[in-house]
Amino acid sequence: MRRMPADDPRTQRYVSGMQYPPIVRRLPIPLLLASLAIAFGPMPGAARADEPAFEQAPKAVAADVLPAALLSGKHHTVRAAVGQRRLLQTFKVESEFGVYDVTSRRLLEIRVREIETLSRVANVKGGSEFFRSLGKSLASIPTGAVEFVLSPADSVRKLGKGLEKTGDRVRDLFGGGTTSAYESSSLDNAFSGDEQREIAAQLGLDVYSTNPQVRKFLNEIASARAAGSLGVDLASFALPVVGFMLVTTAKWRADVARLLRDKSPLELHRHNTGVLTQLGIPRATLEAFLRNRMLSPRHKTTITAALAELPKVRGITAVLEAATTARDEIGALYHEQQAILLAHVHREGGGLVSLRRVRHVVIGRQTVGREVVFLPVDQIYWMEDFRDLADGLKPTSKEASATRIHIRGHITKRAQAELESRAFEVVTDYRR
Repeated sequence: MRRMPADDPRTQRYVSGMQYPPIVRRLPIPLLLASLAIAFGPMPGAARADEPAFEQAPKAVAADVLPAALLSGKHHTVRAAVGQRRLLQTFKVESEFGVYDVTSRRLLEIRVREIETLSRVANVKGGSEFFRSLGKSLASIPTGAVEFVLSPADSVRKLGKGLEKTGDRVRDLFGGGTTSAYESSSLDNAFSGDEQREIAAQLGLDVYSTNPQVRKFLNEIASARAAGSLGVDLASFALPVVGFMLVTTAKWRADVARLLRDKSPLELHRHNTGVLTQLGIPRATLEAFLRNRMLSPRHKTTITAALAELPKVRGITAVLEAATTARDEIGALYHEQQAILLAHVHREGGGLVSLRRVRHVVIGRQTVGREVVFLPVDQIYWMEDFRDLADGLKPTSKEASATRIHIRGHITKRAQAELESRAFEVVTDYRR
């Protein structure tokens, strides 16, 4: 049976899962597995003849992998059982709005912030009937619609400014009708976009969130404020920055937040195009990145802002080429984190001189000759896909003195030993 090469697109599935055509998705599971075995060769778990069998996904409980504030809060609780979707963990979050299914710790940070913020506003002491009605209205939205990973839902397209965003102009927001999957086809309340972006900025929410409850919340609050019936200081409900985003500086976060607040999607597109053009990004790469519907305006702006920190680093196109492979929100978050971490190590004295790409992973070469890789995943265990990726990450030049892999989540002893046997230096940056 022919074995797929490591760079075949079909092997690029360890972060967000395989993508199958519709007809395959309708096959019964046993028949699907048999078909995959025939088409693609041995499934994960089939080790080479010269190595032990691969590991099974480790079992975990939420209390062992999450910090206390993420595990539970005044308005949410993460259930004990933790699932595994390849190298990402899955969680169930209970709230007054229902139960959320969340894939990845990074998306869990985002969802928990949304839940706690919306609940704080809806349950404000002495609040008017408007806030009580808002809470009930949000609770009526099925939380199943929040899981965006496999079937990208719509989001707020009503973030433009005035009449220029109506009709065909809205469909042409990014040129050629290439709006992202995070923007709705509905034009209702299209003129409240400025207000929604302002409210989202005050509360530290993502105006392009895939959570329909957040979209409804922003729309309702914007309408009430426009009508002069909202007498509450929303900024007082904002939560402090926690989790992954603490690797960024306060100034950098403020600059990105200001862009997302002050610019419509079309204006962000123009801004990002200008920044990337000044960085010397080839037009074809630039357009492929900006046209990827799985990257929201926030993802694109954040990645662009991270690249602006690397103006003299060779091969920065690798970051955009990798991001272009995102096929869902989880992939988009992976690439957003990867870009931020590369900018972080460069800013903190890591001295990146060049970048190269292996599939969706970007490898940085430092001034000291060492290569550095960031893997913003939740749980690494020794599986076939990860073995193939590890083999592909080996230095292509004798100039590299070593390769340091930063693991943002957990890693099993077996996986770490396998990496070290391949001369990788493993650094675990995990913090509960």
